Amino acid sequence: MEIVIDKISKKFNNRIVFNDLSMVIPDQKLTGIYGASGAGKTTLLNIIGLIEPCQGTILYDGKMIKTKKEKRKMLSNDIGFIFQNFGLIEEMTVIDNIKILKCMRNKNKVNKIIPTLELLGLKGHENKPVYELSGGEQQRVSFAKIILKNCSLILADEPTASLDVANKNLIMRIFKHLVASGKTVVLVSHDQEILNQCDVRLSINPKSQLH
Repeated sequence: MEIVIDKISKKFNNRIVFNDLSMVIPDQKLTGIYGASGAGKTTLLNIIGLIEPCQGTILYDGKMIKTKKEKRKMLSNDIGFIFQNFGLIEEMTVIDNIKILKCMRNKNKVNKIIPTLELLGLKGHENKPVYELSGGEQQRVSFAKIILKNCSLILADEPTASLDVANKNLIMRIFKHLVASGKTVVLVSHDQEILNQCDVRLSINPKSQLH
């Protein structure tokens, strides 16, 4: 999914987060968004993910999302989020965290849960409560949800921030696998090593430079 952002603006109260921001996020690429602290990276991700409004135009494969129905359909079928806090219910088991997804109403999807967990190195963890898992394991449960949802656009907010080097590298390999399978992945990061592994790097601040 190609995303064209054309002169969008966002402010909170009297503070301008960004003004007339334009960029193109290419289809089937791993795109890293960077910028100074407080520049609005997470806000931009939320705007792209249709959970925050803005002024300006955003096109998804050439189409504007104008109605609530279109927005609900996009969020339900096409957009997946990887949150910094993993977005899991800690008291629930791994498999129950996955089964609460709407797409799990499909029996064929349910049958894919265990193979997907095995693919992510989570075999044997399906009946453990999430709070018993390490940070890296919890992040991989988040990825299992995204893979099973089969969305075309994946948005990740600092997905490796709390992980050790081994888990960071594993997460990046998963992202690259998703891109190779036809997904568009957009991540926000302040980690230059992570950004260097992206296909495309975009600054939210035109004056910012990536070295």
